[in-house]
Amino acid sequence: TGVSATLVGVMIAVALIPPAAAVGIGIAFRIPQLVIGAGVIVAVNVLSINLSALVVLWYEGYRPQRWFREDEARAAFLKRVAVLAVAIALLSVFLGGVTYESYVASTTETDIRAAATDELTAIDSEFELLELTVERTGTVPPLETDRVVITVGVPPGSTVEGTAPALDDRIETVVAREVAVEVRTVTVERA
Repeated sequence: TGVSATLVGVMIAVALIPPAAAVGIGIAFRIPQLVIGAGVIVAVNVLSINLSALVVLWYEGYRPQRWFREDEARAAFLKRVAVLAVAIALLSVFLGGVTYESYVASTTETDIRAAATDELTAIDSEFELLELTVERTGTVPPLETDRVVITVGVPPGSTVEGTAPALDDRIETVVAREVAVEVRTVTVERA
């Protein structure tokens, strides 16, 4: 019916347009991780749509009616289903790795932020964490935390000596490895 065809079209559009738009945004802003991740999602969705269409059409009887051609069609059908399933599985493994890396990066940054905030409060209750940047390196997820840059707001005349080593010790305890910690202080005066 017309309604079911429209619904299928909308479902396909929902599966393809948002990740394709994310690829375009990633290209425009030169964010390779976004381009790769969203591009893989587009590929998985296209392959999944093709696989489901192939299976549904075969199930509904769309195939050659001649006896000799039916064997060829069955062999081609099985080959295409196998190729699509393997491609989807491989790309899904990649997506799983990217998802796991995002989870680890987010969790690590949250833990570092909490530890830095606690340590700053212990040093001086008027110290304020303004910004925190975590740099990660490596080739295989999960990437290793390599460097942490912390911007601290301090009141005028505050003593900031000892802040960097204290934060370094606390952050290295959290990530359980040697990490370069850079502390930048900004004088914040409030009226």
